[in-house]
Order: sequence, then C-alpha cells, then structure tokens
Amino acid sequence: MMATKLSRLPLNDDYQASYHGFLDAQDRDIWRGLLLEQVKILHQLGWSKSCIEQGYLSLLKVPEIREEHLSYLQKRLVDSQLFGSLVFQKMWHVGMQQSRMTDAQVLLKIAMQVTGMPDDLSGRLEETQELLRRFDPDLEPGDAFWKHFAQTVQRAFPGQSLAGDGKLNRQIHQFRYLISSQQAQWLRQHFRKDNDTDAQALAKYIRDMDQRDSLLEKLGITNYDYYFEYSLTDSSRLHNKIALDRSGKTEQVIYPDGQVGVNFKILLHFHTEFILDEAGHFLNEVDAERVTENGVLNGASFNYANRNGAQHSSLDVSPVNVHDPKFRKKLARQKKLRYISPNRTQGRRGAKSISDWELSYFNPRGYFSQNGKSAAQRVQEAAKAFEKLL
Repeated sequence: MMATKLSRLPLNDDYQASYHGFLDAQDRDIWRGLLLEQVKILHQLGWSKSCIEQGYLSLLKVPEIREEHLSYLQKRLVDSQLFGSLVFQKMWHVGMQQSRMTDAQVLLKIAMQVTGMPDDLSGRLEETQELLRRFDPDLEPGDAFWKHFAQTVQRAFPGQSLAGDGKLNRQIHQFRYLISSQQAQWLRQHFRKDNDTDAQALAKYIRDMDQRDSLLEKLGITNYDYYFEYSLTDSSRLHNKIALDRSGKTEQVIYPDGQVGVNFKILLHFHTEFILDEAGHFLNEVDAERVTENGVLNGASFNYANRNGAQHSSLDVSPVNVHDPKFRKKLARQKKLRYISPNRTQGRRGAKSISDWELSYFNPRGYFSQNGKSAAQRVQEAAKAFEKLL
C-alpha cells in the first residue's frame, strides 16, 4: 500500500530527493545510486541544481511492485529528455523563476540539445521526422507550455537582439518552423481520421477545445491556466507569395508548385499558427509528411511575441532575413524567379506608383488577384469556408 506521507532521500551533500511510497534500506541505496547517475546526466545537459532538485527529484512516486522500480526511474530519465514532457516542463518552470537573461538562454540551450536542433534546418523529410521524435507525443498545440516557452524566448532575447549574430539566435529563430511542424503533425496523428483533410482535423480540435472550455466554465473553474482562444482574422498577406517571370515578352505570374490558390491563417493564443491552403493542407517550412514549395515559402511559424506590434517585429519578423535556413532562401531567391509577398497598399490613390498598386494585397485586378477578386478577398472567403467546419 502506498504511503501517504512524503519521505526524504538524501543523495549526497548537494542533492536530496522526495518521494511518496515505501523504500526499505536496500531500496534507498539502490535509488540513491541510480538517481545520482541521472543527476549527472541532467547536469551535463545544463540543468541547474534547483531545476534538478525541485523539478526532477521531487515528489517521486515509488511503484508498489519492487520489480517496477528500475523501469520507473529509467522512464523518468527518458521523459526528461523529451521536449515538453511533464517532467521537462516541471524543470523548465523552476528555471523560469530565475529572471536573468542568461538563465533564460541556458534553458533555451537545453531545449536545443534535447531536440537535437541543427545549426541550420535542411528541410529534408527524414530530418524533420527525426527531430519531431524528440518532442513529447502528448504535447498538444493548446498546451500552456507554449506560452511559457515564448516567455523564455522573450526574456532571453530582449529588444532586437534575436536578429543579432549567434548560433543560439539562429537555432531559436528556425525552431519556430519546427514547432509549427510538430503542432501540425500532432493534430494529424490525434484528430485526422480516415479521409479527413488537415483542415478538418484542425476544426475537430478547435471544437474539442471549445467544449473543454465550456465544461470548465460550467464547473466554475475560472483560474484555468490556459483558456482556449483562436482567431481567423489575422492577416495572411505574408503567406501568399508569388513570383513574376519577366524573361519572356509578357509577364507571367508563377504560383508555388504551379498551383493557383490562396492560403489563410488560424492563430491559437497568437503564439500557435496554422497556415492552410484551399485544399485543406497544412503548410509548413519543414514538414513530416509532405514537402512543397508552397509550404517552404508560405508556411506557418510559431510566434514568440504575445501580439502584433514592436515585440512581434523584433522576435518574429526581423530575424527572418538574418537567420532563415539556406534551403528556404534558395527557393525564394532564384536567379530568374524571386518570390514576393503582396504589399499593403489599400487603393490606387494611395499607391506610390502603378506597379505598387499592381502588387497590392487588396487590388482586385493586380498580380495577386484571381477572377476579379483581390488576394485579401479570396483569403477571407477561404477563412469563412473553414469557419463553416466549426
């Protein structure tokens, strides 16, 4: 029978563990030795003493069956090295109690080690699949941990510093693409059934989260860490790039993959971003199922900022030109083709030139238009079609 009181297990002069359950003298010696080995591994990864002691060694649960003790401890160590697992989050939250910029950077370096994040993403399917195996399989898009991870990035890179030089800067910027890929893949694995599209899987998830919030409200729970919210109204302008081929006698509009269409955006808590094409496919710069030009050029990227504005520009926009992966830059800036986003020009009178208006997101007869409708109009229609799934 499990003991109800919390017991202490000194490991050495620096560390002690706490546990629920029963350990005899022999068990305590075995646990002490195993836990000290694990402490060494965690310390080598960069975890601080407080993170290890308060996040990893606290509130251990001793299995009633002695033969399960070893597997319990082994699984705990394995879980600690899965990005976003419960024990990983527990150590992370302890680390976040330190307010210094350097402490936040240490946490981010640990995340890069745990996930095996390369200095530069290759975009290869096999690489993406391997990297996503380093994420906890239960880490869902609506998890409160994403907010805490974004807060860590904000603390680690104040002002415009993320756009500065540095290996960690580059990794953290590109990690946005990997996060979006993980979130899309999680939805595919948990909510996409039979012949569902990615869009239908996302719609199911949003409905499920709405129902979860409603249940919490009925139960009178008002201090829930992360009430679910989503938005279909944020601009998708930057996710609708095209290229202009001016090598012939007449200009030709080139769409990624040769597929005419628009892409639209869905945000969860602003941080989590999904981009969908009109066929209902997730678009990601790096993807575990399908690599497309449209995904590489117009795909989703997790937002480190809390909202649009100066912080969003500093953390999510400015670093793109500096730290984007080579494979993405190569596709966007070919010798004969250069992919561009539509501009914000609202009308012909406000345009600086005729070509400025022709490249507008809002021009119903410009380069980004189709059948007399501007890209903005078509995106709005696509978003409304998705909304019907909800």
